[in-house]
Amino acid sequence: MLEISVWVIIAINSGLVGIIVWALLSGRGRQAGTAKLPEDAGAVFLFDGGVLTEMSVAAVSLLPPSNDGRSDWDRFLAVFSKRFPHLEERLSRLGGRGFLAISAADGTGDRMEARYWSGLVRIEIHEGRRDKRVRAGNGGDFSLVADLAPDPMWMENAGGTITWANAAYLALVDRLAKPGTIPTWPPTRLFETVEGDVTLGAEEEARRYRLRVRKMEDGAACVARDITEIEAEARNRTAMIGAVGSAFSTLSIGLALFGSDRRLCSFNPALCEVLGLKPELLTHKPTIEGFLGLLRDEKILPEPTNYSAWRQTVVAIEAGAEEGSYNQDWVLPDDRTLRVSGRPQASGSCALLFEDISPQLAAARMARRLNMIWKDALEQSKTPLLLLADTGKVLAANSAYCSLWGVLPSECESFDGQKWIWRQKSLSREAFDALPNRVPNRHETLPVTGPDGMALRMNIKRISGGASVVSFYTPETETGSLFESEVVAVNA
Repeated sequence: MLEISVWVIIAINSGLVGIIVWALLSGRGRQAGTAKLPEDAGAVFLFDGGVLTEMSVAAVSLLPPSNDGRSDWDRFLAVFSKRFPHLEERLSRLGGRGFLAISAADGTGDRMEARYWSGLVRIEIHEGRRDKRVRAGNGGDFSLVADLAPDPMWMENAGGTITWANAAYLALVDRLAKPGTIPTWPPTRLFETVEGDVTLGAEEEARRYRLRVRKMEDGAACVARDITEIEAEARNRTAMIGAVGSAFSTLSIGLALFGSDRRLCSFNPALCEVLGLKPELLTHKPTIEGFLGLLRDEKILPEPTNYSAWRQTVVAIEAGAEEGSYNQDWVLPDDRTLRVSGRPQASGSCALLFEDISPQLAAARMARRLNMIWKDALEQSKTPLLLLADTGKVLAANSAYCSLWGVLPSECESFDGQKWIWRQKSLSREAFDALPNRVPNRHETLPVTGPDGMALRMNIKRISGGASVVSFYTPETETGSLFESEVVAVNA
């Protein structure tokens, strides 16, 4: 009986000692909320039957609040299981041991200490001496910054085991894991440490990653950049360029389209026809400078006097193509003339257009020559003649006409303006008023008087091209002799 009493007393004393020790460790009593943790306490969590009753200031940032319906204990395990391997299994043995110390597996040197007494669990996170790869030079926690990065980042030891990973990598592991898979540490190794492009995921949800690896003595630091959208945009741009090339394939204007990297990405068949180039010369996708150098070698680009002038030409063409301000005519050694213009395009690309305007220039020169012939023929005639376009614009007035009506060639602008002069200087106002505002589209002969009262006949005759010739002659002049022969000569 005495022995039983002694053991009871010892048990009671041991319990009292345990209570005192727990109170000293936790800084609080058995009832939740009866004491507050000091502000300078480390990252301390107090659980009562799985309910988080109190956290230190440092612990709040490690376990943010959540409204996902999970218990406090489940949230704690979900957050820290990624850094402390087999955490749930180890903490389940805490009741039988009373104390556990668990080291982090992410290379940070952090340590978790857990104590248990009569349903109460006190867990404290001790920060270890951080590796330089984890802590930034200014003392800030690199892992917190890395968790904000959208691209997966991780570190491996020499054996290929992951020792640290950011939130994006862990989220990718969870996304690719089979349903019901419990997260473990270290996480699944998704990538081989070889730089290159890798596709992960099923076909419908596949993502493309570009892996960058920095080898170190004790492992490697890796980043996987998601390039899915970048590659899709590149494919769309290539398709667009192909569509543009197809659309311009039937044009007679040569088109050279350069991408944002200033390399030739598309050209139409007319480019080779206009420039006289072989298509195989363009298949290596030269830059704008290389393309112009090719034209120079083929004697297509106008030859500058020296290399400095050549460089200035290249810079002017490239800058003009970017800004849409380059427009110049090139006279080639074969007497052809090319009109070259630069046009900026979407996404930083630019286009050079080459148009052979030799036929237009030849036609313009012929028109100017014919116009000079017309004017010379009219000038040689002694009959007052006025050449009118179908719009009523005066194309030419010979000296005999200007002398008859006392006007200068510069005052002869339109049919309507000449009518006003005729009315002012003639007694035949009614005859001139009867004329329409536009040039008559039929042959007409009217008796009129000149400025000095001399009797005249006014003849309006349509000729080819929609033009008209107005002539003035005296009644004594034989019809069909002088006037008709002159009109035929002019019309020829």
